Amino acid sequence: MLAIILITGIGVGLSAYLNYAKFEGTFTDIEASRYRFINADIAVTLEREMDFGIDLARISNAEGVLSAAQEQDRKIRGAVIFDVTGKILFQVGDPLTAIPDPWLGALRVSDNGRFRGDTPDSQMVGEVLISNFGVPVGAVAIIYSRQYHDIEIAAMGRVLLYAALYVLLIAALMSYLGVRWAIRPAGQRISTMDNMLNHKADTGPEDADLAVQVASADANVTQALQDLEAVERKLKGTVGAG
Repeated sequence: MLAIILITGIGVGLSAYLNYAKFEGTFTDIEASRYRFINADIAVTLEREMDFGIDLARISNAEGVLSAAQEQDRKIRGAVIFDVTGKILFQVGDPLTAIPDPWLGALRVSDNGRFRGDTPDSQMVGEVLISNFGVPVGAVAIIYSRQYHDIEIAAMGRVLLYAALYVLLIAALMSYLGVRWAIRPAGQRISTMDNMLNHKADTGPEDADLAVQVASADANVTQALQDLEAVERKLKGTVGAG
């Protein structure tokens, strides 16, 4: 039974883990898609300015565009525009002293104009900015809090854990009942045999006494027959002598 419970526990645990990982990935993508949409709108506005020949670092309303984007969602902690070297050109919200190297690396290897990054307490989605000559000149990134993300993931983790424990409990109960049902006939046979052995043990001395009594009675009958034969012989001898 323990083996059945162990195998069931491993299967349920693996299933819960895979579902947790799948949910986390899906939820992260859904959450990021909203900020990608906001980011794409910023990128279109900035690239429209660059189409008129304005250098990215000289776009006058860049900070206003970032501020408007930040106001769309209270979970946005900041937004930043930087060039391909990592130099910060404009930013609002939580200030950055430098662009993390992983962000620059993700920007350089991006094949669809989008990239992502993380910090210990936030997440980031970025959009590559393309000049009117088709050359990447920088990027715009939105940094948003991962607190909501972590809360939702933790809540789903608890739900999956409780579900796994419930399934494991049901499996353990069914295993116990199944094993009990399977061994009941054997238990009944063992009980019957035990009762028979106990009965024989209890009646053993009585059977022995009976056997002694029968043997004694048989001996008495035999002796009586012998005595009767002796008497008959004496009587015959007496008659013959007369």
